[in-house]
Amino acid sequence: MVSKKAAVVGDAASSAPVGTLELGRSCPPLLFEQVVPTALHLEPSEVTLFKALDPKVQDRWRIQTEVKQALLGYAILDFIEYKHRLVFGTWNPRALQPRQVKRLVESFHVEGLDRFDLKGVIPIVISQNLIDPASVVQDPTDPLKLTELKLLQSNSQEVEFKCAGGRHRVASLEVYLEEIQTGMDKLIAERDAIMNLAGDELTEAEVRKFNNVLPEEMKRLGGILKYGGQWMVAVYDEGSVFDPVSPSCSVYSCPQTLFSRKG
Repeated sequence: MVSKKAAVVGDAASSAPVGTLELGRSCPPLLFEQVVPTALHLEPSEVTLFKALDPKVQDRWRIQTEVKQALLGYAILDFIEYKHRLVFGTWNPRALQPRQVKRLVESFHVEGLDRFDLKGVIPIVISQNLIDPASVVQDPTDPLKLTELKLLQSNSQEVEFKCAGGRHRVASLEVYLEEIQTGMDKLIAERDAIMNLAGDELTEAEVRKFNNVLPEEMKRLGGILKYGGQWMVAVYDEGSVFDPVSPSCSVYSCPQTLFSRKG
């Protein structure tokens, strides 16, 4: 006969004691009951559940909770303006794939650029002592409330932004904006060429293009260029959980799966 092992996680609403089966048959005590979660601030029922988890799952849960606690808020960062101060690879070692960049650029052209969509937020890690706390917001659902991340004036020129993801999105954003700028330059040249034509040389199609087509397209491209490299970021405090000496989540052990968005 094949033996079966089972464990029941008790909660406040259950009368069955922890460590017994529903039919009253005894079972081995929880294997990880001696593990006490630290710095998780869990409810009693959650602590009971935590004790029943596999050790690897416990580690992931602890890390994920600490990461949430390290979240300072949300803001906007111009990745083109600060591109020389971006650091990739600390948590996500994935190398830049040109084909992935090309696919993203094509997607930006077809579907538009969702800079301030929470689904595409880019996580950055920085010491909270280096940023103005008033420049981050807790509610990321309203793009109109997002403000540009502000650095403290004393050492802002030396600050690095450690990105826990978004390498491909940032690279694609730069290529996409270059292509948009190229398109704008062509429209301006075309407009100027029509302006330089004599009145008797103008065709009806050129007049219509000058008055309607070109202004609309220039307005669209100008709206994209207006925001530059701005993108929504989730700002995490490096000192809270990303300290290299932290046993729970260091730069050497913190799994990249904490930041689920790829690219």
